[in-house]
This record gives sequence, structure tokens and C-alpha cells, in this order.
Amino acid sequence: MLILFVCSGNICRSPMAEALFRHEVQRRGVVGVETASVGTWGQDDSPATPHAVEVMRARGIDMSEHRGRTAAAPSLAAADLIVVMTSVHSKEVTALNASVGERVRLLKELSALKPADLGQGSPETRLAAILSATRPPWRREMDLDDPYGMPLNVYDRTAEMLSEHISELARLLFDPL
Repeated sequence: MLILFVCSGNICRSPMAEALFRHEVQRRGVVGVETASVGTWGQDDSPATPHAVEVMRARGIDMSEHRGRTAAAPSLAAADLIVVMTSVHSKEVTALNASVGERVRLLKELSALKPADLGQGSPETRLAAILSATRPPWRREMDLDDPYGMPLNVYDRTAEMLSEHISELARLLFDPL
């Protein structure tokens, strides 16, 4: 299973989300789940912003080696779940590869989903339940704003929001009910 996180530049939000999700997977001892991140407007090989690296380091996660990747149709097609930061990213992703539309979810939307029949199934079975759950109507507050160019405290708030929603995704996929 591949979970792909998407933002604009792949230097702030999506690499932080990727690192947080990888941490949750490792903490739970889950095998067979991969994670990656891309940007819809990213430049390949760009490092994560210093503030993003710093706020993740404060959480015990090293993402100093992160290098940005630009979203492309093949990387999108390979993902089982594509988690985007804003509704604009959702539109950009589906413009790149229309076939992935049913696998795209807003990060903040995940906490509002009430999937039926999660049960004790495998992560793949549980992901199918998540993807078939009724989605809440979009509201502006479901978009996770970009901290790029903002002070460290904004990055810290972004990391807190990411952590909250990444924990919910991990709970939905992996935790016993």
C-alpha cells in the first residue's frame, strides 16, 4: 500500500505529513505500507524549508535529507490513497491524472469521515472502507494553509494540525476498534 501526500512545492506540508505518517507506521510496527510526497508546483531536488526541518526535529523526526519531487501521472497512479492539503491540490492532481480522482482525499477531511465496517481488517480493507465513506461537503477550513515564508510559530501550528490528522489516518488504517 502506498499513501502519497501532496502540497504545492513539496518542501513544507507534504514532506512533514510524509515524515509524520512514516513515524506512525514505524511506531505501530506496520509492514507493507509505504509513504511518499510530491508537489504540484514543486521543483525536483529542492530541500525542505529550514523551518519545516526544525519543527520536525523538535518532534524527534529527521527530514533533513528530504528532496522535493514534482507530481506526475505515474507517481499518482501508483498511490492507493492520495492525501492533498487543499481543494486546489485535488483539482491539480486530477488534472494530471483523471483516473485517480476516487483515491484523492483532503487531509482534514479524513477526521470527518465515518467509514462503515472498518472492523479488524487489513489496512487495504480498511482503506477501501475509508474511500467508500460519505465525504463531508467542502468548506474553506478543510484546506490546510501553506506556511511557506511564514515565521517558525506558523510552521509549528501547521505541524500540530498535520500531526492530529495524520494520527487520525493511522488510527483509521491500523488501530483495533
